[in-house]
Amino acid sequence: MKGEKMKNKGFVYCFILYIIMFGLDLFTTLLNGDLVQYLEANPLYNYGGLLLPIALNVVMIVLFYWWYNKSKNPTNRFIIISYMVFIILIRMIVSYSNYQTSLDPIDIETAKQITTEMKNTHLVKTLLPLLLPIIPTYLTFGIWKVDHKIEVKE
Repeated sequence: MKGEKMKNKGFVYCFILYIIMFGLDLFTTLLNGDLVQYLEANPLYNYGGLLLPIALNVVMIVLFYWWYNKSKNPTNRFIIISYMVFIILIRMIVSYSNYQTSLDPIDIETAKQITTEMKNTHLVKTLLPLLLPIIPTYLTFGIWKVDHKIEVKE
């Protein structure tokens, strides 16, 4: 197999980074121990603890892999990688924030005073700067592909 090129190289690199960031996000979340139940901003945590977001992430990993490898449509592949990059960037920010919290943890009583509204406000402040570029990116891609033939490398 010497000299054989890897298929879907860009996706494979993105996929590996996605899995690494999933692990880093989980690790830095767990660094905060008992504070997690009061500080976790992921709304899924309220319904199933850490198990539900972990299970959903495993399902997402499998779906991304399956959908990308099954699809021969370049637009679908672009959207899949866009979602993955978006989630990777969120995880970078969240992991950094989790790590910073673990370095200087607040006490349990202070953590108990953090409301769902405060968590939601934090989520919006964190995610909005990442979401805004998605709109012009998809619009640009949609307009650009009208004039260009896009094919999947085999």
